[in-house]
Amino acid sequence: MKYVKVYDSSGQIMDALSSLHFVYWNTISNMIDDCAGTDSRRMGLLSYDASTIWHLSGRPDFPQQYGFVTCQYTEIDKDEFEILRKALDEKTDDEIPDDISPDISPVTPDDDEYAVNLVKTSKIAEMSHTCEAVITNGIDIVLSDNNTYHFSLTTQDQLNLITLSTMIAGGQEMVPYHADSELCRYYSATDMLNVIQKATEFKSFQVTYFNSLRAYIESMNSVRAIGAVQYGIDIPEEYQSDVLKEMLKQMNEQENENNPE
Repeated sequence: MKYVKVYDSSGQIMDALSSLHFVYWNTISNMIDDCAGTDSRRMGLLSYDASTIWHLSGRPDFPQQYGFVTCQYTEIDKDEFEILRKALDEKTDDEIPDDISPDISPVTPDDDEYAVNLVKTSKIAEMSHTCEAVITNGIDIVLSDNNTYHFSLTTQDQLNLITLSTMIAGGQEMVPYHADSELCRYYSATDMLNVIQKATEFKSFQVTYFNSLRAYIESMNSVRAIGAVQYGIDIPEEYQSDVLKEMLKQMNEQENENNPE
């Protein structure tokens, strides 16, 4: 299987293909027809989703009314194909310019500036969604009965905790709430303040971690390195904010206290 990336005269990545499907203009039938990969008649390349045709740089033009974008292609490996394909699939239509010039100018196939920027944008968006999902999924908290309960942190859950915090500040010693998959019951002010504190710390850490992760991704210049980033990886210290460094330090100290050698 041959993997290629398709790019226009400015180097912008337009497509990523897992096979080459060449076409040409049949002057007899006045239609676009298939042609073999080595056929000297080839004029264009079918897009990945088969919705358009890329006109090949240096090949005869299609009839003017079609206005296909002129592109070049170069071979890539499977890993880069999958990374680019994911980024392109997530890109919305309004991000793709409608007025791409058909003029041909030399492009360096190894110039991955557009590919890197495309994958960066996609990866940062992916990590942002993951961060939100992690926060929403919530946290396990041990309460005064020594049992562990799970508390989701959807936006509504967070609003509920703010309300409960206000009730406790107003002097209520027991407040109604429920852990995931549990019936609503009364929690002591101590237990609920523990939930509120742990939930707040959990959310703050995730947001702080994502901000540093984004800075780390922005520093990268390799499509493969960016594509390999996963939420939760260790971020090199030079890309950690001061706040994240302090949080990690406190977490390590807490872990050492809970698990002394």
